[in-house]
Amino acid sequence: MIEQREGVVTDSMTMPSVLGACGHEGDLLRGKAIHSWVSKNGYFSNFVVANVLINMNSICGFLDGAKGVFLGVTKKAMIACYGFHGMGNDALALFNKMQAVGVMPNSLTFTAILSNCGRSEMHNNVEVGDHAARWLFEYEGANSSNYVVLSSIYAAVERKPDVSNTRSRMREMGLTKTTSCS
Repeated sequence: MIEQREGVVTDSMTMPSVLGACGHEGDLLRGKAIHSWVSKNGYFSNFVVANVLINMNSICGFLDGAKGVFLGVTKKAMIACYGFHGMGNDALALFNKMQAVGVMPNSLTFTAILSNCGRSEMHNNVEVGDHAARWLFEYEGANSSNYVVLSSIYAAVERKPDVSNTRSRMREMGLTKTTSCS
């Protein structure tokens, strides 16, 4: 695939060009392969990449694919919006609906869900927080914020052994809590 070629940079700046070329050539098969790579590597949440995916699918005549990208992007954005406004149960309901129709969550989706578990009406929803954190640890193992949020969720429900285990895991990985700025 793309990243295997020497000297080729794969990022949110190059993906639109590559996907645009797939659309121009009508190469839906390669476009789908790149779409999969984009999703696995976290570029799907980039709106420029998402828009080019919609366009590429459309040009190649794959309207269901274009619609799927559109719905996936908008649903993921709405999950974050619901959480930001303290509507955690709405965020979780949309997340469940999204999974039911086959829209794959990404790191931003799980980060929003994990953050919602630590605040709003979903406060103390440890089971959902655990699920989101496990996914994030697998794909973003070096992001200390995920561990900090999960530790805070455990602390809120007085699960001291889990707080201790989460913090120990951070130390073992050499991670520290990031200082925020406002």
